[in-house]
Amino acid sequence: MGAVFSLAIWSTAEGFGGPYTPGATDIGTSIIYFVVFVYLLAIQYMEGITPLSLDYVIARRWRGWLKIAGFANNPIP
Repeated sequence: MGAVFSLAIWSTAEGFGGPYTPGATDIGTSIIYFVVFVYLLAIQYMEGITPLSLDYVIARRWRGWLKIAGFANNPIP
């Protein structure tokens, strides 16, 4: 959800990082947040949910949390 929200802000409110003048290098902050969210999702998918995380504790009590919390390839015991 965070990645989608950041991409929506970047494409609408920030205008794809404008201003569109020669020499402008600022692409805006929301696209950086989008990249970070996608990177964190990829790490969680590859490494799985660590037993030291809050997601692990919640998922042990409520199995539906894994569908909401993100992607992970390891099952919770």
